[in-house]
Amino acid sequence: MLERRVVEVMQTWGSERMRTPSGIVTIPKPVSYDTSILAGLREITDPADLAGIYYPEHEELRRVAEKWNMVRGRKLIKHSVDHAVIIEDAKIYGRPKVKIEEEAS
Repeated sequence: MLERRVVEVMQTWGSERMRTPSGIVTIPKPVSYDTSILAGLREITDPADLAGIYYPEHEELRRVAEKWNMVRGRKLIKHSVDHAVIIEDAKIYGRPKVKIEEEAS
């Protein structure tokens, strides 16, 4: 319950990092992406720019779904506003978790 209350207060303040007497509290937000929305990037991006970012659906011994490497793919935001909108729309935020680090003395 304490973790939930801390998350609520920090979200109300619009904060992802807060200093407390116990240390620094951060709320990292895990992010995944909706591949059906990211599919729009294939239509507006040169295939050479998608190398290492997009892996099309293919068959190995089993069907392998398409995959996006958005650690590398976020650089596509710089291509155009359309790219940025698709990437932002595809974001799926995970449950925030409270992380407390003690400050060095």
